Amino acid sequence: MSPSVARKSFLLILLVSVPCALYPFWVTFTLYQGVANKADSISFDSASYYLLLASVFWPMALLECCGRNPDLKCIASICSRVRRHAGAIIMGWFVACLIFGTIGMWVAPVLLEGRGYTACENANSISRVSKGESLIFVLGSCTDMVEK
Repeated sequence: MSPSVARKSFLLILLVSVPCALYPFWVTFTLYQGVANKADSISFDSASYYLLLASVFWPMALLECCGRNPDLKCIASICSRVRRHAGAIIMGWFVACLIFGTIGMWVAPVLLEGRGYTACENANSISRVSKGESLIFVLGSCTDMVEK
């Protein structure tokens, strides 16, 4: 693969990673909005927080930019530090994303159950690919959801 094709492919992957990595923040925002508005039901997929892992491409892009010998003296010192600690930066970012994904997967249901919501199976969302649970949190009990 030529360097220009590789660079364009990496840029495309980087652009796709931005909405993927921001999606868990949107999920969290909609959960809080649903709780604040006392919605009757709130859908929740625990695996969506692991989309934060797409942001691992961001420090890789920083490393790729720093590898191009910047012309400005102020950026050169930062880039030399970034290149020196490249492995630690990427592994640290990866581990941090795993930790935040796991925390989000555990905290959101606890928050919802603490506000009076009950976790019910989402029969419309059965996935053989995702290991996460797709739940619907209902204000009250699961039998209230069946009656509606």
